[in-house]
Amino acid sequence: ESVHLPTAPGVTWTASTTDTSLVDIGEAKDETMPDGSTHHVVKVTPKVSGNAVVKFEKRQGDAASPVVETRNINFMIH
Repeated sequence: ESVHLPTAPGVTWTASTTDTSLVDIGEAKDETMPDGSTHHVVKVTPKVSGNAVVKFEKRQGDAASPVVETRNINFMIH
């Protein structure tokens, strides 16, 4: 699965999950879309059946900066 998040210069997104037995959080990088916009794309790989939550935290600056937005994505793995 690929999670697309809005991004801009200076924005940092971090991803985490409390249940690493259900999902792997993989490569994350900025990608230019066909319309010219830039998305931060994070690969999330389901491992076994279950319900997992991946939390994405947005910061203006590096990973030590305060969180300015949080998004939770629910994965229902069958």
